[in-house]
Amino acid sequence: MSKGWRNDKQRHSMAKKGIRTANLKAKGTRTYGEYSGDDFSIDEHYWGLEKNGDSWRLRLGNWTDAGWHWSGEESEFAGFLIRIGSSRIDDFVEIMKDMGVDYKDLKELIVESAKSGDGVYMLTGDNAKWHFSQDGEPEYDIIRYQLRDDEKLTDKEVSDFEDYYFSNADAKSTQFGAFAESEHYSDVKDAIVEAVESADDWEEALDNLKDARSIGEEASFEYSDNAIYSDVMEKYNTWKEERFFTEQEGIPSNDIIEMYVNKFGKVKAINQLQKNFPDLESKKQAEHLVTDYQIHAIKTGTRTIDAGQKRLLEYWGVKMVKKYTITFGQKGNEIKSVRKFTNKDRAKKWGEDLKDGNNDIKYRVVELKPKKPKRDKKTGRWK
Repeated sequence: MSKGWRNDKQRHSMAKKGIRTANLKAKGTRTYGEYSGDDFSIDEHYWGLEKNGDSWRLRLGNWTDAGWHWSGEESEFAGFLIRIGSSRIDDFVEIMKDMGVDYKDLKELIVESAKSGDGVYMLTGDNAKWHFSQDGEPEYDIIRYQLRDDEKLTDKEVSDFEDYYFSNADAKSTQFGAFAESEHYSDVKDAIVEAVESADDWEEALDNLKDARSIGEEASFEYSDNAIYSDVMEKYNTWKEERFFTEQEGIPSNDIIEMYVNKFGKVKAINQLQKNFPDLESKKQAEHLVTDYQIHAIKTGTRTIDAGQKRLLEYWGVKMVKKYTITFGQKGNEIKSVRKFTNKDRAKKWGEDLKDGNNDIKYRVVELKPKKPKRDKKTGRWK
């Protein structure tokens, strides 16, 4: 690479003021000497470092051929070193030694900048991740493989949801500000502090920061992966609700009935099911489906109910029958439920099918006169 000052007049002007400079032309010489805290300036083609009084100026890149430029101050020393170490710059250590600037002379400034959080942005992906989002598209893998398998989605459903997701995706997974609020941020900051604090020279500091990069990359990946997965699932549940709460063909499954009951409550769920599923013959069929779902949920342990809700469930089951109903329970678990029958023999057959060879399950066919439970106005509970 070509090296040197763009403007030698500037260098000579600074020299006259007593500011030490390094002119690094091909056959030039460097200024040697022990750094004693006085002003100095290094202005390489792709990086620069200048001390002027109590202020510092740090520089990386250039607009001419690097197409990128960054400048900073003393509070950004840690990030400056991280970028130096990950770049093609290979003469940083040599030049600092030639200028007589020992790592220990600036160590306190570097450690303080690291403790403030400087460098975390660079070590976790820098602009490539946080500005240009060049970390792949894990959303596609989550949707096309994990979500497809877990939710048993068809090709059309995958395609429909992809369109929906990318129209509503949250960009928080690619925003450094959101990462800085996560638990991963402090882990990376601590790794940078340890890297610069334990170093005694420039080579060791740069090597330590390179070793710490794996911690930054792992934290960045884990954060983004979790954030994107959470966003995908949040959008999927919204999409599923919007999709399922619209008109559909066929008879609703227990999963869909559960969504309706959870969203609307039993009575409104029955009306909504009848409205959105034209294939249902009547409101009574919707009532039967909801009751069957509730019995199934209680039997399988996916739904727990209190005593008042039991009575309410029994009421709804009995209300739909002309004469007979059936209750069942299991030893050690006296939960009871009901189903409508207009024929006593059918009720017995259903009871046998329910047992499915399990002798712990008992049933009996009874004739009940339903009495609707009342809801407590204060607690909202059925009694």
